Amino acid sequence: DLEATSATIRAAFRKCSLSNALQTEVADRISKLMIHSNRNNSDTSKQCYFAVRSSATCEDMPDTSFAGQHDTYLNVPSADVCERIVDCFSSLFTSRAISYRNRCGMSHIDVGGGGDSDAAGMAVVVQAMASPSQHSSGVLFTANPLTGRRNESVLETIPGLGEALVSGLTEPDRYVVTRRTRRSNDDDNDDNDDDDDDAREESGSTTTIRIKDRRIGAKRKVIRSVEGGGVVEETFSTNDDEDEKAPGASSSAILTDDEVETIVRLGQEIEALFEGKPQDIEWARSSEGGDGKFYIVQSRPITTLFPLPNVPADPLRVFFSFNAVQGIVAPIYPAGQDAIRKALLGGMLRWITWGKHGNEGVFLQTVAERLYIDVTNPFRNSVGRRILRTFLPFAEPGSAAALEQLVVEEPDMRIDSGMSLVLFFRMLSLALVIVPRIVVSVLFPDWNRKRVVRRVNSFVDHVEMRVEATTNLCDLVALECEVFDSLFSQIMPRLAPRFAAAMISLSLLTKLGSSVPNGKDLVLTMTRGIHHNVTTEMDLKLWKVAKAIQSDTDSLEYFKSSNTDVLATDYLRGNLPAPAQNAIRHFMNEYGMRGLYEIDFGRPRWREEPAPLMNTLKSYVEMGDDRAPDKVFAGGRVEAERAVRQLGEKLGRPRLVSFLARRVHSLAGLRELPKFTMIRIMGHLRSKMLEEGAKLVEMDIIDHERDIFYLRMDEMVCLAKG
Repeated sequence: DLEATSATIRAAFRKCSLSNALQTEVADRISKLMIHSNRNNSDTSKQCYFAVRSSATCEDMPDTSFAGQHDTYLNVPSADVCERIVDCFSSLFTSRAISYRNRCGMSHIDVGGGGDSDAAGMAVVVQAMASPSQHSSGVLFTANPLTGRRNESVLETIPGLGEALVSGLTEPDRYVVTRRTRRSNDDDNDDNDDDDDDAREESGSTTTIRIKDRRIGAKRKVIRSVEGGGVVEETFSTNDDEDEKAPGASSSAILTDDEVETIVRLGQEIEALFEGKPQDIEWARSSEGGDGKFYIVQSRPITTLFPLPNVPADPLRVFFSFNAVQGIVAPIYPAGQDAIRKALLGGMLRWITWGKHGNEGVFLQTVAERLYIDVTNPFRNSVGRRILRTFLPFAEPGSAAALEQLVVEEPDMRIDSGMSLVLFFRMLSLALVIVPRIVVSVLFPDWNRKRVVRRVNSFVDHVEMRVEATTNLCDLVALECEVFDSLFSQIMPRLAPRFAAAMISLSLLTKLGSSVPNGKDLVLTMTRGIHHNVTTEMDLKLWKVAKAIQSDTDSLEYFKSSNTDVLATDYLRGNLPAPAQNAIRHFMNEYGMRGLYEIDFGRPRWREEPAPLMNTLKSYVEMGDDRAPDKVFAGGRVEAERAVRQLGEKLGRPRLVSFLARRVHSLAGLRELPKFTMIRIMGHLRSKMLEEGAKLVEMDIIDHERDIFYLRMDEMVCLAKG
């Protein structure tokens, strides 16, 4: 029984007291605190009250948080401080704290005295209370902990002592405040600034404070100090009798706008003391009968914020998460980052801008080994914003919504440029190539699809041949950049028009469908069972592997009785039953270069670590025919064809609907082909890179062949050159 155990331990603590020497030291420090607190009073012997606060060593750790599990005592008279210090120490053994340490596998005490980092420990902090009858208190975050925005502060405040806020007893007033800092020579003409905005000039800069959002809380519960020591919890009714309300309760705000600004600016000064790191600040305000000042109780870094790109905080810049659109939550290997920065996205940017941009990859920032694309300049350009607003909702709807919010809220996101002469001619040159191909694709969809697929396969085969011909790491890195550079110049101008023809057809169908009841739903149904999609084709071929395993008794029993790790190991060793081994090997010959987070060049492929594939295959083997992928796909095709007929009948234009639907079915599947082509090329490059890694292992330069992917391109070149 944890409650009984806790009670026994804490009772033993209460029988103890601090040593005489420690009590003398505490009394001496308290006397000094009293003198300091009463320095502005004529009566220096006036009683002071103290906060005795726990500060456990295991609080705010990366994997554990003991917030609220240890005790804090407020409004403690000086005579009771030593006793409350002992009570604080005993709160290490509340039933909640004991249970939580058990769940986390942590020691309850450092028995050996060797400073066990996983053992429970505690310091006790004694602070003078700001005022015996505290007016208000609260917390201030100098960055928005929910959105991560560093130019916003979040302030929460309640009447009385802050314990009611941190323990969640009451609903506070909450303010979200935006801050804008401008140098004196910057353009200050901001139509979005409210009349009540205030600004301060400091060192040639102006900081503007604006309350973006305010929510006045009910504040029904208040904790107040009691004369003579201790606290009392008060609950106030919900009626309109002002005598039964707490000061600041219900619809009335505790702080004026000027006072909100004062606290926010104070937070900025504190943040500057901690090298600009966003702070979580607790503050208190003395009663109106006292000095009415704001006091800082504590400040600590906000530990939940994700790091930002290494750019100045002002002016505002906007970064788009490459990881998010690719569904990658894990860090990207350094070799993978360079492949994306300098080769993939760099090659695309060089192709679009005639080689003017993308050579150094500075448009991509690495933060915590994740990649972020700087879209500030495109978004502040009228043409770039139109393009982003058109395509971003398809790639990452959440980011698209965030950008739209920035347009409304941030003056820094005003359009400041438009179509330049260079951009005009580049877009014109692209249009002269792409538009005719779109027309031909609409007229001859099947022939164009087959033609572009042949071109892609020929390109990949040529890359494979060149990769195999390389003899050293330096040449391999150079080939990697060259290949991805040529991918956009040779392949994308051919792939993009085919897919664009499908999207134009789909857009026209959607427009037609919106004019009749249930028309949009019918158009959506038409997109089911799309042929020529490499991902769908791969899924259907994996189902064929599962069917081959199901048809062999030994293979079926082996898959049902083995976990995925065993299946993966046995496949790599060639120990699976022959029908299963052969079926999977044939699949791997075509798709073994795929894998989890496959756009990251450094990630293992299925042919290296087949466990994720075996997990899917195992579920397919155990799947019934009613949920079989081939039947689901065929059913989707039947429904799509039915939707084409129904929409044609509703519109009275069956030939037009059929014509457009055929273009969608024939060409929309090419959507996955660009990425699939990149993954195929990466597969050839990675295999060769692993061979070079094995050479470095033999030379005792790295420990494992895969460690080569922890190196960047320039590091690989330097290593290859000695």
